[in-house]
Amino acid sequence: MILRVYGYDGAAYRSQLDAAQVNPVVTIVFNYSDEKWPADKKSLYALLKPDEGLKPFINDYRLNVIDLQFLDEKVLQALEGGFGEIVRFVASKDKKNFRFRDGIRLEHLDAVRQTLYELTKDPRYTAAIVNEKGKEAVNMCEYMDYVNSQAKAEGQLMIVHELIEEKGYTYEQAADLMKISVEEFAEKYEAFLKAQNQPEQAAEN
Repeated sequence: MILRVYGYDGAAYRSQLDAAQVNPVVTIVFNYSDEKWPADKKSLYALLKPDEGLKPFINDYRLNVIDLQFLDEKVLQALEGGFGEIVRFVASKDKKNFRFRDGIRLEHLDAVRQTLYELTKDPRYTAAIVNEKGKEAVNMCEYMDYVNSQAKAEGQLMIVHELIEEKGYTYEQAADLMKISVEEFAEKYEAFLKAQNQPEQAAEN
């Protein structure tokens, strides 16, 4: 990682070779793991282990690392926006029962969704949603209500799937059970079956 970041920073400075004013480059590494970043992997000296005689001729380079799961509670509460909620989620010891704060606006919903997906691998976080006005949701609670409703709907579909396969339920009976129209049920059920078959198809391929 130290060499990778060194390369990123070098490239950023090279891009300013012809600039009248060179701006500083600051790279911060966010550590999402449940272990602190090893101290012996935070600097170029730690990687190279140069002899004392060579050190005066080698510029050391250090990583700026923030261990998200070890941040102080006051720092966590001070963080704002979607990034703040992601950090609080990462730092939580009980992610299953984690609650996002009310009223948090999401300026970059796509980035928040993608990050939550990468952290959890939960496909529900990849879906864009719109509110009743036809605009993409920008409120954390609105988005999480949607995610939770998707989980509930998926659970219902799994139960209905068993009733159709084992008890011979018709689409009309299943739709009535879920209190939605037959057309809406058919669309949801077909999408459910397609999602269920994807792992099998991948294994066959």
